[in-house]
Amino acid sequence: MTLLKKVLLLLVGAPLALSGQVVTQTFMDSTAPGWNFAGVNYTPNLTSGTVDPTGQGWLRLTGTGNNQATSAYYDTAFTAANATVYASFEYQSWGGTGADGIVFFLYDGSQTF
Repeated sequence: MTLLKKVLLLLVGAPLALSGQVVTQTFMDSTAPGWNFAGVNYTPNLTSGTVDPTGQGWLRLTGTGNNQATSAYYDTAFTAANATVYASFEYQSWGGTGADGIVFFLYDGSQTF
């Protein structure tokens, strides 16, 4: 089971309108505005107020079953020309009988994800 606790994206050097833009999400609430979750054989979910107390929790990407593939992405475009991107994550991986992994990537926001 892979759990993602916190994501911090810091965009530095972008055009003036977005210069120094910071995107943060703790996933410690029952909603995560701007984030989209999808999955095959599992749907990612926020654990705050369900399996964890309200105000605490994780983004649970997978369960303990086999053959699960999920995604969580922040669907907000920014101009990346000459930008510096810093990303910071806290995550836990445990349980199950197979392998878990996590990937971070940037994609072309002018295209459908």
